[in-house]
Amino acid sequence: MGQILTKSPMVLNLDNDPNSKAKHSRCLYAFGCNSENQCGSNQGYIFREKIVLQASAGSSHNLVILKGGQLAAWGSNQYGQAGTQGLGWVESWIYNPPSIFPVIFERQFSKVQVTQISAGHWHSTCISDIGLLFTWGLGTSGQLGYPPVGDDFMKVERGKERYVLYPKLVESLGSIPMSHVACGGTFTVAVSQMGQVYTFGRWRYGVLGNGEQENRAEPKIVESLASVRVEKVACGLNHVLALTGSGKVYQWGNQSTNDDIADIEIPELLTNIDGATHISCGEHHSAVLCSHNQNNLYTWGLNNYGQLGHETSTRFSAVPDKVEIASKISTIGCGGFFTVALLKSGDLLGWGNNKYGQLRINQFECSKPTLILKGSLQKVSDVVCGHGHILVLYRKDVDFEAEQSLARSARQEDYSSANFI
Repeated sequence: MGQILTKSPMVLNLDNDPNSKAKHSRCLYAFGCNSENQCGSNQGYIFREKIVLQASAGSSHNLVILKGGQLAAWGSNQYGQAGTQGLGWVESWIYNPPSIFPVIFERQFSKVQVTQISAGHWHSTCISDIGLLFTWGLGTSGQLGYPPVGDDFMKVERGKERYVLYPKLVESLGSIPMSHVACGGTFTVAVSQMGQVYTFGRWRYGVLGNGEQENRAEPKIVESLASVRVEKVACGLNHVLALTGSGKVYQWGNQSTNDDIADIEIPELLTNIDGATHISCGEHHSAVLCSHNQNNLYTWGLNNYGQLGHETSTRFSAVPDKVEIASKISTIGCGGFFTVALLKSGDLLGWGNNKYGQLRINQFECSKPTLILKGSLQKVSDVVCGHGHILVLYRKDVDFEAEQSLARSARQEDYSSANFI
């Protein structure tokens, strides 16, 4: 799919009052690839009165949790991953011009309150306030947690793909409540409220974590982590990170694009990392932020575009190495082939591939952490990355004129797709 850029930045106010200064209000600022409307358009936006609490960026679609626990989505719906019950990418664009729509649950779950979300490449997941796990989108390999058969699944014409258009409960988990979930390329990893890790989907590259060699359409506990209390997981295209409550990090799968690199089929502990607070996975690379002095950021994996930030020509690194950033870091995010770090000051640094202008620099790639967004005005609170785009959440405690000024500044500097959503 070719790159599509919006002509100018756009401001969408998500509060009732455009001059509101409520500290807990948040908006989204999106930039980068907009081939599937993942950075927004100025057509038919809804939820102007809502507040965004959490966001997740997939390959070419996004999910957000709105105040009140409602779920909304926009971007590609080719395999139903947006959950808006469109009939695929073409029909969705014909009948529903690019805009933000509510994710539609089954009638018995219409009042569900969503607390955590994950947007993958072609499927999506969410967890409710009582720990129910829902999945939708492409499910051919079992990544939805139930066999790809029955009336719930749509079939791609002249293809083998099967997908679901709306969030469907993963019933095989029974009464086990979930607390965290992450979507990989064609697999899913979920964490129970007791800290146990479950995997399902395609088995290739060891991503299921049990050494098996067949797809699995029902969640199964990762046996080697059964005695470890995991809090969060992150998934790349073919690899997984798991963060424990004590700050330890486990990895499995394969970050390489080289067949000579062996798969890690059973989770292994990263012995040179301790006190981890944040984890993130790109398509083939990883990042971990440690709490020692809030600027200990480690990256490893594929480095073909400088996404590791080590300023080296080495294309692949199997061992986590520190990225030299002097300032204190608040959180991190990995895109397809790039990485970002949100500083405590609110400034956003980025490095790696800049194919879609998501790094807002005048070069195709860079291996050195570079300032890409000044945070003194936006008061940024979080950042998430898709394959070629970035979503920045900022607190709605600046006036409306300031938002417009920021949008004008982005337009004048000719930064790729820059939209307030």
